[in-house]
Formats: sequence, structure tokens, C-alpha cells
Amino acid sequence: MSVPIWSPRIQVIGVLYRPWDGTKEFRDYTLPESKWNPAFIGLTPSVLQKIWNGGDIWVVEGLFDMTIGHVIPEKDVVIACGTANLSHLQVNFLKRFLSPSAMVHITYDEDKTGRDHAAGYTDGKTGKYMPGVCDRLTRVGVRCRDVRYRGGKDPGVIWETGGKSALASAFNL
Repeated sequence: MSVPIWSPRIQVIGVLYRPWDGTKEFRDYTLPESKWNPAFIGLTPSVLQKIWNGGDIWVVEGLFDMTIGHVIPEKDVVIACGTANLSHLQVNFLKRFLSPSAMVHITYDEDKTGRDHAAGYTDGKTGKYMPGVCDRLTRVGVRCRDVRYRGGKDPGVIWETGGKSALASAFNL
């Protein structure tokens, strides 16, 4: 399976590949433009239009976590960043394009990595606080919240085990 990776200029700047056999081995190919463009999985022209129209943005880690699109409000969008983090370019994109009345919902996995990178954590070796994505977005003036859910380690797993009704229940939507 191949999935395009879009830039805000509505250009495909890469492709994400995953085998059909169900293994979670992802590969990607990106063009040189991906080094200076914020790239998200799912950032299609229609998604950009909803962002410009003032919809909230639900940010997830992976491709199959985007299944929450089945239960979030119709005016909102879901995009995946590929990991439990946001690059400087992605943060700047959210700051620039998010409507002042809209919000970013960080919906990372319910594992240690997802929790640490969404909400922030104290490094066990140095004792230094490492800001989470919500801290970083708030610092640049983006309204943000850390979304917690139940029923599985990530939205993709919840979808696989129970479909739309399980997602709606997990997110209380």
C-alpha cells in the first residue's frame, strides 16, 4: 500500500509504503523538498480547505490512527505526523494556518512514548524537563489539548477491534 505525503502547497513530496501482509514495517520515499516543507500524512487539498474554514485539527501519530476521522466532528480534520513528535516546520504550519477560534487535539498513542511526547516528561538521566508537543504549541500561541482515550493503545487498534462504535466510545464522542 502506498500513501502520498503532501505539503501545504498541495504538492506530493513523498510516499509512505506498508506491505499488505499486515506487518508494521513502513518505508518511505521523500523528495528533497520535504526538508523545508512541513509534511503530514493526510494533508490533502480538501483537508487544507477545512483548516482554512476554521476546523479543529486532530494530530495522530500514524496512518491507521487516522481512523478517528470517522468519529470527530465533520468540520474537523485528522492528520498524521508519523511519530510522536512535531518538527519545527510542522509547529510553524499549525501556528500559521490554524484559525484563532480552532484548536489542535494531540491524539498520540497511550504508550510511554506517546504520553511523554504529548504532555512532556522529566528525563531520567539528566533530570531536565523535556517539553511535550502541547507545551511547544502553547508557547507559540496555538490552542492545544492532550487527548486521552481508553480501549486500546492507539486509535488504529481500537478501530481494528471494534470499528466506529468502539472509537466513539473510546473518545466519548
